[in-house]
Amino acid sequence: MAPQPLQKPYRLRRFGVIVSAFTGLCIFLTVGLAFILSCSNNNNFTVMLSNLITPSQMILLLRVFSEVTNMAFGLLIAITLNAVLWSLASSKKGVEIPTLLGLTASTGFMGLCKLLFLWGKGPYGTHKYVAFMRYFS
Repeated sequence: MAPQPLQKPYRLRRFGVIVSAFTGLCIFLTVGLAFILSCSNNNNFTVMLSNLITPSQMILLLRVFSEVTNMAFGLLIAITLNAVLWSLASSKKGVEIPTLLGLTASTGFMGLCKLLFLWGKGPYGTHKYVAFMRYFS
């Protein structure tokens, strides 16, 4: 099999751009719906919306929007960490093993806890920062 050329950079980042746009749209819709629901009933749009669906359905819709936003934001964080991982790995200094383990999605909860309390220090102490960020995201 002949070697294939690398894809163009915009083709490699297409999924990340699509997820970023989708996450932004979800955040906009969730905040917009929450703002509309918090307005008084004198607003024309609120009255029109209340004629279409009941208040309990509005709250359910807001919960669905917030959950979809939460999942899209988690996917965006995973894509960002993957991009950081490969940019660090392809740099001239490379990446240390604890930082690599902190960035990969295959490291579980207990692995992140062990990385948080690992005594070894990197040149910037990045593995503790990365493990802390993944632990709380």
